[in-house]
Amino acid sequence: FLHLGSPLFVVIPLVAMLFGIVHLLLWAFPGLFLFSLALSYTTWRHDLIQAILIHAGYNLLTLLSLLLTVLL
Repeated sequence: FLHLGSPLFVVIPLVAMLFGIVHLLLWAFPGLFLFSLALSYTTWRHDLIQAILIHAGYNLLTLLSLLLTVLL
């Protein structure tokens, strides 16, 4: 969206909303929106690789917590 000329203050919330919608979890939308804002900021200030690693780490922690819930 930045390459299309949209300003950063429009692009980051727009991407965060799309991130939340794509996950198809209406009840989790507020958390996903905030998480995406953090990932967007990380991508903007640092790089995409760091945002991908943070996302992967978050997914791993979520998976481990679900597995522990099922096993215990």
